[in-house]
Amino acid sequence: MPLPLVRRVAPAPAPSAPPRPGPGAATGGPHPFVAGYAVVVLVLGTGAFAPLAQGGRVQTVVFALWACAYLVAAAGVFDSVFRRREPLRFPPVLLLYTALTALSTLWSVAPGLTGRRSLGLIGTVAVGVFLARELSALDLLDAVRRAVLVVAVSSLLLFASGSGLALDEVHGTLRGVLSTKNTLGRVLALGVLAAALLALLDHRRRRRAAVSGVLLLGTLPLTASTGGAVIALAAVLTAATVAVARQRRGASAVAAAAALSAAAACALLPSVSAADATGAIGEDATLTGRTDIWRQSLQALSQRPLLGHGYGAFWDEDAGAPAADLIRARLQWPVPNAHNGLLDVGLDLGVAGALLVLLLLAGTAARGVLDLHRGDAPAAALRLSVTAYTVIATLVETGLVQQNSTYTLLLAAAAALPGTRAARDLTGRAA
Repeated sequence: MPLPLVRRVAPAPAPSAPPRPGPGAATGGPHPFVAGYAVVVLVLGTGAFAPLAQGGRVQTVVFALWACAYLVAAAGVFDSVFRRREPLRFPPVLLLYTALTALSTLWSVAPGLTGRRSLGLIGTVAVGVFLARELSALDLLDAVRRAVLVVAVSSLLLFASGSGLALDEVHGTLRGVLSTKNTLGRVLALGVLAAALLALLDHRRRRRAAVSGVLLLGTLPLTASTGGAVIALAAVLTAATVAVARQRRGASAVAAAAALSAAAACALLPSVSAADATGAIGEDATLTGRTDIWRQSLQALSQRPLLGHGYGAFWDEDAGAPAADLIRARLQWPVPNAHNGLLDVGLDLGVAGALLVLLLLAGTAARGVLDLHRGDAPAAALRLSVTAYTVIATLVETGLVQQNSTYTLLLAAAAALPGTRAARDLTGRAA
């Protein structure tokens, strides 16, 4: 009698532990220490409260705080790479730019100053990369919202106290806890951008984000900062564009709107003069003297066009380039910078540095478009909004990829933020 056939059943696989959410994924919230650290460094990067203090100890305290921030970021990156075995994804263009700043000590007009500031930039970029590894895109936007809210509320409280320190020394409008009204306007615009994106993309934080956005928008007119108002308007439009593009057929609508806008601009541009354009935003044809500075700065750039005068060295009042002193003498006022971020990069690092910055911005924007195509709206929103904000602010102000700056932190974080596939890799390794 033949034996009955017995089917072998493979044992059921053991249930695996649930994976830990990656930095680019939507989570229940970041670690409290990392969230608090992010807010502190973002407030510190705005330069808040330092203008209110007197004496030489302020710079020492600020330096000590940034040194602590660098150490925390370095320890965090070291832990994730060597203990958690997570790959280090450092944007190559950003790596090349930081290397160029360090090498520029070799030809700088002030080698010691360039060396110190390049180390500061490396530390600032490290903080941005650390935040990108530990926070999701929405968590990072919320940290920006909270940091700007701290600056805004502190400025309003100082203004309500009747202190003259709350007013801009030249224009008499609100500067709050920052150095000038334009600085405060630019920071408030950044907060408006973060609040708008959170209100559109994060239902858990929607109400808080909306209240924050209204408060920040209400504070902005007190600064009378035209640049801040223009950037805030562009920020809201950017947030709305990202929100529309993530919907079905939204990308086609955005592309069509962009094409129509470009066609309208080409049709109207020949009939609009510079005076008409600047007058529409309440400025004169020279943009309150900026065009004169740009003209003189371009002449100075032609003296060292390839590699510039050394990172962070050109405009220094004590050890800067003689060409900077000549510009101040010709314009008869202490010009602090070129009032154009890309032009300042060129003066410091020449055409080579400017090209690397343009590549960094273009690459970050391209990754944002790719994130949008893959359905990762938060990452796309962060990359595209930070890129748009940086480009718009760079046109009339300085601060492009500078050390110890909130804007550099955010640009580095946006460039280093893991994409959808990289976030899955980190999740799998952490499981």
